[in-house]
Amino acid sequence: MKISFLQLLAMLLLGLGLNTCGPVDPEPEQALPVTIIELTVSSPTRTDIVKAEDRDGIGPQKPVVEAIVLKPNTNYTVELTLYDGTQNPKDDITRDFQQQGSYYVICYRSEGKMPPVQVTDQDIDKKPLGLKFSFATGATTGTGDLYTEIRFKPDKRLDNICTNTFGKDLVLDIRFGTIISR
Repeated sequence: MKISFLQLLAMLLLGLGLNTCGPVDPEPEQALPVTIIELTVSSPTRTDIVKAEDRDGIGPQKPVVEAIVLKPNTNYTVELTLYDGTQNPKDDITRDFQQQGSYYVICYRSEGKMPPVQVTDQDIDKKPLGLKFSFATGATTGTGDLYTEIRFKPDKRLDNICTNTFGKDLVLDIRFGTIISR
């Protein structure tokens, strides 16, 4: 059997390409069972933990949600911790969420006096993840809402992923009431 130089080169390159690929993580078939979110809300003068629990995810039961109490004219940073509340004791799945980050995004939408948030963390592909964010309150007091959505397998190729796909592929949908007071 006679092999041409081009055929040999193609086989060699194909073989090299196959050998240099690292292991590919399988795509998760189902979303992580996030049922509890804890927000660690920090300002220069205090840190509070605010919780939300939704045992049935997107089911008919209403979630139990604590309000976020804020001060005017203050910069805040927030970190989320995610739990699987179907386990006893509850299981912290934040690290799993980070490791599978390219399959998730956490989207935020502000209403009323709640200022818009800026997501400050990224997945391994440098796309927004949403486990960390920041915002600054203005001088006025009042109430508002922070809508928090966890989405599974979003199309992260979109520029404004949260505004383009709001409400799709939901794992969890929580409305945190916010109070800005002196």
